Parts: sequence; C-alpha cells; structure tokens
Amino acid sequence: MKPLEGGKISPRQLYALLVLSHLETTTSILPSLTTALAGRDSWLAVILAILAVLPLGLLVAWLGKRFPRQTLIQYSNSLLGKVLGSLVGLVYIWFFVHLSSLIIRESAVGFNLSVLPRTPPIVLIGLLALLGAATARGGIEIIGRLAESSFMFIIFFTLLTLILPLNFAHLEHLQPFLARGATRVFTAALIPLGLLGEFIAAAMVFPYLTKPEKATRSLLCTILTSGAIILFFTLVTTAVFGRTANNLTVPPFKLARMISIGNFLERIEVIVLAVWTIIALIKTSFYLWIGALGSAQLFNLRGYRELAFPLGIIIIVFSITAYDNFADAIRFYTPRVWGVYSVTIVMGLPLLLSAAALLRGYKTKIPENAPDN
Repeated sequence: MKPLEGGKISPRQLYALLVLSHLETTTSILPSLTTALAGRDSWLAVILAILAVLPLGLLVAWLGKRFPRQTLIQYSNSLLGKVLGSLVGLVYIWFFVHLSSLIIRESAVGFNLSVLPRTPPIVLIGLLALLGAATARGGIEIIGRLAESSFMFIIFFTLLTLILPLNFAHLEHLQPFLARGATRVFTAALIPLGLLGEFIAAAMVFPYLTKPEKATRSLLCTILTSGAIILFFTLVTTAVFGRTANNLTVPPFKLARMISIGNFLERIEVIVLAVWTIIALIKTSFYLWIGALGSAQLFNLRGYRELAFPLGIIIIVFSITAYDNFADAIRFYTPRVWGVYSVTIVMGLPLLLSAAALLRGYKTKIPENAPDN
C-alpha cells in the first residue's frame, strides 16, 4: 500500500522546524507570563524547564528508535492496544489542532495591538489558517524546506532585536536573587516547560527523516538552541523593562521600537512583524500537517491531504472562540491551566508509552506486519 506521506526531510530541516516552532509563543508572551509569577527570577524558571525537557528529548528519541517506521499515533496503538492507543492518538491530534488555533489567534491579537488595530481579527485569522492549510497540504517536504530557507533570516533578526536594546538594560533589574522564593520559580517553570515540550511533534516526523540515526542529536540541539534563545529573551526583557515586564503585551515589538542607530536603522518592528508572520505560518502548517496525517493514520484513511482545509476551517472556529482579548490569553497561559494541560500531554503520555514499551520488552525492530506510514 502506498504510504500516506511520501516526503522526506533532513535532520537539519527538522531542527529548523522545531526551533522556529518554539519561537512564536515563547517570545511573544512567555517573558510576561514568567515575570508575573517569578519576578526578576523568571530566567531561573526557564533554566529549570530546559533541564526538565532534556531527559524528555532522550525519551522521545528512544521511542522513535524502537519504532523507526511508525509515527507516535501508530506506535501508541502497538503499545497500548486499539482502544487506549486510539485514545492517546486522539489526545495528541487534539493537542496540535488546538495549538494551531491558539497560534493564529495570538498572531491576530498581536497584529491588532501593534500595526493593524482596525483590522477585524477574523480577517487575519482566516488568512493565516488558509495559508497554513495550503502549506500543510503540500506535505512535510514543503514545510521542512520553508523552515530551512527562512531559518537564518529569522534567527538573525531575532538576535538583532535582543542585542541592540542592551544599552537600555539595567542589571539591578535582575536583583535580588530569589526575591519571591523558590516556590514561585518552580511554579513559573511549568509554563516554559509546556511550551518547550511541544518538540514531541518530532515523534510524527521520525519515519520521514533522511538520516534517522541523527534524530537524537536534532532533538537535543533543538532543546538547547530554543532554550538558549528563550533564556536570553527573558533576561533581556527583564533587564530592560524591570517590573513593567509582566505588563508587556508583545515584547518583541517593544524591544524593536527601542532600536535606533544613527538615522538609518530604526523602526525595525516592520521586519519583526514579517518574521513573526513567517514563524506563525510555519508552526501552523506543521501542526496542521500533524493533525491531518495523525487523523488519517488513526482512522485508516487512504490520504491525509484532503483533511488539511477542513482542519483549517475547524481551527478558524476554535480561534474565534478561544478568547476575546490578550488578557484572556494571559489567564489561559497560567501554571494551573496551561501548565497542567500541556505538561500532562508532553510529559505524562510519553512516560506512559515508555513504560508500556519496557513492560512489553520491545526491541529495536518492529514487527514485520507493522503498518506503512
């Protein structure tokens, strides 16, 4: 039987895809969220999240090596049986479809708050969702090439936005150490932990890597690179804005508007907007691809591309009803809501699958009758 996805991507493309996927939410609202809880010690919360996610990366890579021809949806059935495995698969499909709707909603709100205050959000949401669906329909190769080709451009301007405002930074804004206590830091760490844990999306891509033996390295490099950028972003935002950092709506635009070198380099927030749009498109199309492919595999359909646009319509509906304003989004991304919700999925379910693999004694080879991708 012809595989559902015939495309392949390189480990470098997977790395670019995962790093860019992390940058959308983590740089737009994460500094405000962690600062609101941990204050000046928000950077410590990010470090704790990185340390917690690294073992998870090894665990996900280990599962991928045990089932080199199967995606997460498929080996969930192999490990847990039809009923429980299908339930786990549905949870993952819902998670990534839900994230897609949050991504385009956050992007629409960001555009409204920064440069397009009079544009109805539905217009921006619909445009991003349909572009994401069209890209997802093209397959993982198209998404991987888009991420790889735009990676250096995005990283360059991201670092530029962080480095140039450093002359406004004040180190005293990072002191005193543990001013609000260690408990606040551990609680705040749940937010970046859930966001960094989204790299489990790689478990849907492993069967389509040109060099699957480099999957572990790609995951670990992704976590370290994403974690370093997020940590730097949190440090710069806190050092520049101090106590007001927790009230910022779109930190990248606030930082970009502070940049002024002579009379030739200023007002670069337009470039930041372009970067943000590209990141949102890549992440939306990637997660829609996961939703479409996962649904086709779960329900034994002959193709997944036909599901891209229907899922695009679904995330438009979810996006409209997600929340009314930026304040509602902040209330969602709290440890009690987002923290519990995301960490349960990105850490709890992989632990369940790993325990099942150990109990069943699966080796590096999968059964000969394993389904094709």
